[in-house]
Amino acid sequence: MGFHYAFLCPACGYRNHRCCGGTEYGRSVALSTVHCVTCAALFDVPSCRYGYTIESVVANCPMDADHVVAEWIQPGPCPKCGAALLQQGISAVWD
Repeated sequence: MGFHYAFLCPACGYRNHRCCGGTEYGRSVALSTVHCVTCAALFDVPSCRYGYTIESVVANCPMDADHVVAEWIQPGPCPKCGAALLQQGISAVWD
């Protein structure tokens, strides 16, 4: 079971209401948070799928696979302005 959290940047107002803030594990997939430098946004992307075997997945921006992404772990900087993001609590539970 994984969790999504809400994040807010007090400096620029950036909001993300569905972000793991690192890596979370569900029943058949692990999601990891990436910072897309091109989009200036955080996204959760599959990092591995598992069942009978474990399959690693290359992390790409969900908007465009050619965008530059970097791993993002809470607490981390705002993807828009670089200030510290504040975690606002759990926004969803997934599996």
